[in-house]
Amino acid sequence: MTQPRFDLLYHSPIHFSPGMANLPSQAAGRIGGRAVLYYMLTTVLAVLLGILLVTTIKPGSRDDDPIDRANRDTVLKPADAILDLVR
Repeated sequence: MTQPRFDLLYHSPIHFSPGMANLPSQAAGRIGGRAVLYYMLTTVLAVLLGILLVTTIKPGSRDDDPIDRANRDTVLKPADAILDLVR
C-alpha cells in the first residue's frame, strides 16, 4: 500500500531536523532569519493585498438592491435571527 504524498508534510521535519543540528550555528541562524523574513514579507503582502481588494471591490455594499429596507415595519427578534441560521 502506498502512502499519500500528504504524509510528507508530517515526515519532512523529522527527517530534516537532524541535518539542522549538524549545521554551524551561523548557517542555522541565517536559514532561520531567512525563514522569518519570508514569513513577515508574505504576511505583509497578504495584508496589503486584502486591504487593496476590500477597498476596490467593497464586498457587502450593493447600489442596485431591489428590496426597500428602509420601509420595513417588522422587527426581527434575536430568537428569529438565530433560528433563521438553522432553517
